Amino acid sequence: MRVAEPIPENFWEGDVTRSMGNVQCISWMYPIHISCAYVVLVAGVGCFVTRFYGKALHRWFGVLFLLAMFWTMGASLLIYTTGLPGPIMFFFFIMLVSMSIGLPAIKWHQAQMAARRAEAVDQLVREGKAGVDGVSVAAAAGARVEREMERRTFLERLLSAKALHGLFMTIAWYQIAGRAMVTNPFTSWEGCITYPAMKALDGAGNLVLAPVEGGFDDPVGFAVLVEVPSVLVFVAIAVGGSFLGAWLARRKAANEGETIQLTPA
Repeated sequence: MRVAEPIPENFWEGDVTRSMGNVQCISWMYPIHISCAYVVLVAGVGCFVTRFYGKALHRWFGVLFLLAMFWTMGASLLIYTTGLPGPIMFFFFIMLVSMSIGLPAIKWHQAQMAARRAEAVDQLVREGKAGVDGVSVAAAAGARVEREMERRTFLERLLSAKALHGLFMTIAWYQIAGRAMVTNPFTSWEGCITYPAMKALDGAGNLVLAPVEGGFDDPVGFAVLVEVPSVLVFVAIAVGGSFLGAWLARRKAANEGETIQLTPA
């Protein structure tokens, strides 16, 4: 079997792979991909450490973890050469499932904590302890809830949404961290070394490489044509929604004998 002529003009390029009007690989995306993977590794460690020390930073390490994960996954779409090995596909699946469990778990926990603090505020008000000794009722309610959380039993801690969050986000972190720890970033990337071919042979039984042309004639122009009007619509909805909300609030206040300005004085 031979390769049918002509060979695409960009076939020998090692920094980029283009075929059928699309882009499969850009070599300079690999440093972005691997750098973000190491950020995921560090952010996960930061999440674990700040669970015990500097707890105020735990949330922000979590945000960094998710953002770096998104960039790692996005950059991987443009370093496509030989596909994914079977084990990596399995690890990737485990990561997505774990994140899909761990993130909603902590959101549910936060909602429960907010409800408990609100209940504690009501109870303090009923007990006449609001603002005692210069402590705000919100701070007193938060302290009461914290004391209740500290007194949980082993099973209550183990079977909590917070523990579920920690377990599954750690599992998700390990799927990328484990690969990052065993990957040599200086030798693992060989560039855009492959080129797609059509599965159907030509009339002479020769292998046909995918043509360079295809897809959109002007991909950037098409993207701009789709994106700009939609962004303007979203901005208009945001402005209109904000104005409508302020107008309704002003109308409600007027019915109650109060005055609210639509715009700052």
